[in-house]
Amino acid sequence: MRDYFLRNRFAKAWQLADSLASRGLAGVTVSEEIKDIREISCHGSSDTGIGPCDSREESKKYPKSFICAACNCGDFGHTQLTNLDEKHYSKLDYPRVHCPKQMPGFSNYTPLTISENNERKRLMESIFGVEYLSQLLTEKENEK
Repeated sequence: MRDYFLRNRFAKAWQLADSLASRGLAGVTVSEEIKDIREISCHGSSDTGIGPCDSREESKKYPKSFICAACNCGDFGHTQLTNLDEKHYSKLDYPRVHCPKQMPGFSNYTPLTISENNERKRLMESIFGVEYLSQLLTEKENEK
């Protein structure tokens, strides 16, 4: 059991370091196209009929903002799933950021598997296409 917790803590620390490094000193942000997909993954979209993620929770520190309860990253300014103001850098702005549910738009996105029961991911893949969602991050990384 102890080994599991150590591996989990190491993985979370690596993911945070990877996200911070992807931002760099200049505050590089992900493309609007990828951010739009991430926003649907987290917040849903009335245009697509996809509701918000069940792991999305209201921030206790920042009004009208949300955090991801599944990743356990806490309620801090840099972990908000919304931009608090025009100068704020949200979690969805990082060029590389991981989602515990491996949803579209995130660096660790994987297409839905037969054994996976994620209706929201299935809807997104049927609307946008698995090929498009899988290649989106790869193509944007190659442009840099």
